[in-house]
Amino acid sequence: MKKYNSRAAARLAACRMRLHLTQKEVAELLRNTNSSISDFERGKRKPSLDLLAESCNIFGKDPGELLSDDSSRVTLSLDRRECRVIERFRNSPEPGRQMIETLQNFIQYCMTKGIRSML
Repeated sequence: MKKYNSRAAARLAACRMRLHLTQKEVAELLRNTNSSISDFERGKRKPSLDLLAESCNIFGKDPGELLSDDSSRVTLSLDRRECRVIERFRNSPEPGRQMIETLQNFIQYCMTKGIRSML
């Protein structure tokens, strides 16, 4: 069986590991199976466009970063807690997102003004 793109497959695995996620955790986020994630990362199977798009969202990458040979791009590294916060935010309804953004702006305002007693 011909591998679809060993560099892209390796990038998928590297993105997952950079975020300290297991294949099982990524499979759950993508609503897929561990064996499928393993096959994608080893280049045995091609991910669908939908799965690739969702992977880009989870890993904070654009498709070009995962599929191209350009390794000069800057990468962002998030820990598990940050990934969970982002995932919860993305899964929140719009009013919840607005509340989170308002709270974030308030915290930022307090920090810049040196007001820590309210935090």
